[in-house]
Amino acid sequence: MTAPDTNILDAIVQAAIGLTGAGAVWLTASGDRKGRVVGYGLGLLGQPFWFITSFMYGQWGIFLLSGVYTIAWSRGFLKAWRAWKAAQFLCNEEVDERFEKNNLSDSGTLDKPLINSHSRTVAGVNENRAASGRND
Repeated sequence: MTAPDTNILDAIVQAAIGLTGAGAVWLTASGDRKGRVVGYGLGLLGQPFWFITSFMYGQWGIFLLSGVYTIAWSRGFLKAWRAWKAAQFLCNEEVDERFEKNNLSDSGTLDKPLINSHSRTVAGVNENRAASGRND
């Protein structure tokens, strides 16, 4: 590899680190569930660039730390994705039920909250316990 090729690769790697890092931090701090999923995904996408640049310059501490960050971004991605999918499931199912029962007021707003997660959770736990024969 000649010097200009190294400079071009280094510029690409540094740009990718900057863009994915800034996007990841911005989106993971957002209040939007889907935004957090995308943010953690961007963090994961940036990790190979951290590995490349730390390997190219022999920065072994950063190389090892990149492994730790990869694990952290992966955990965050999985947790955020599960929370996003669970919220999607709860909202879609219960919104459909409410509209089917015509619980709209005259002004077109819902008379009751869309999600009643406590009663849904308790009912689900009780059904699971009854099905498994547990009484605790």
